Amino acid sequence: MQTQQVRVAVITGATREIVLNSDIQPNATATFYVHNDIGVLVAHNLQPLPETQTSQLWLIGADGVPLPSGLMPIHSQEPGMLTITIPEEGRDFVNVGVTIEPAKGSDTPTAPIILLG
Repeated sequence: MQTQQVRVAVITGATREIVLNSDIQPNATATFYVHNDIGVLVAHNLQPLPETQTSQLWLIGADGVPLPSGLMPIHSQEPGMLTITIPEEGRDFVNVGVTIEPAKGSDTPTAPIILLG
């Protein structure tokens, strides 16, 4: 229940909202809400993945370097949600991306970005 309360607080009190869109999955969208050092990603219409894969969130700095920031398994048509504490080295991010990675995630993206905002 605590995670749900945090998500509601971040979404309703967001000081920044980033909309992510996809050229690879045209119906897929997401919004990344930020309040203080907490971020909540809410994704819709991502294609379900096999158990061997996951969606991975990346915070991308002005230098274009992606910082791995969380894993969000998508194994059904339900909206995906991910709550993260934004690491200090990622607080100045300018973009947010999502890739499909191996189930345990990756240190750097191994696949094209499917959502970007």
